[in-house]
Amino acid sequence: MDNSVAAAYGRTDLDLGRNFHETKHGARFTISEPARREVLDRLLALNHERYAQEQARADATRPKRGTKRKRAKEGPCFTVKPASG
Repeated sequence: MDNSVAAAYGRTDLDLGRNFHETKHGARFTISEPARREVLDRLLALNHERYAQEQARADATRPKRGTKRKRAKEGPCFTVKPASG
């Protein structure tokens, strides 16, 4: 599974070092500490890239300063009919 996920992110160059490693919860079958740090560093970089892309898209759709937005017409959003009875 680990190799499939790494390949999905295009990260086949990373040796995960899967084995039993000491953690704060005792010995666990997991990736090595250097691999864990590298994975976290790469995910953080990917997060920053995607955030920058989202901001660029948002900036492209935001109205420019000094342009006026059209306001909605004043008045009720719906009408109330009197109860028949």
